[in-house]
Amino acid sequence: MVDAWVPLETNPEVINNYMRKFGIEPKIQCVDLLGFDTECLSMVPGKPFALLFVFPMSKTQEQMKTPCPSETLKIYFMKQTINNACGAVALIHALANSHDKINFGNGIFSKFYEKTKSLSPDERAKALQNDPEMGQVHKSCAEAGDTRPPAAGDEVDFHFICLANIGNHAYELDGRRDGPIDHGKVESENFFGKALSICEQYAKQAPDTITFTGLVLTKVD
Repeated sequence: MVDAWVPLETNPEVINNYMRKFGIEPKIQCVDLLGFDTECLSMVPGKPFALLFVFPMSKTQEQMKTPCPSETLKIYFMKQTINNACGAVALIHALANSHDKINFGNGIFSKFYEKTKSLSPDERAKALQNDPEMGQVHKSCAEAGDTRPPAAGDEVDFHFICLANIGNHAYELDGRRDGPIDHGKVESENFFGKALSICEQYAKQAPDTITFTGLVLTKVD
């Protein structure tokens, strides 16, 4: 059982490499969101379906976050029990909750999803800790970024979460929480507008910080 991973770089090339090693179809791509407004969103190619949001950690943000509701059915949610695995958990949340939109193929991720889709959030976390193939994919991708990665177990000051449209509700999926956070009903065409407003709420909690990053998962035909 592994307790800590190398942190994942906030880099769309790293995420794309991760998805290819997972066996996800090449049409599914990760691109930078250049800004948190609708004009920048309009520059994203293809059909975007999920947002990975990366923000700096702070006690203020911890205190101001919305308490999570009870576990919701039909949502793939897992706990984060591996230190520095937030990037991997956010990506798993984005892909697993988009199974109706994308082709998982027959690779490593497809096997992990089939093995864990009926498990509890805690059981999924344990399965990730005990899966050497998933761990090796993460290690190879985390060490192949543009910058020298911190060591596994080093404390980092940023955190990944996933924002996804599940059943026409905007959900925040954060492995540190006890369950998904429902931000309300939303139509498919308005989901990213809602997602951007959630990102803005985080930004308002740290007005002097500019290190907020958005990575969009999109299907490009």
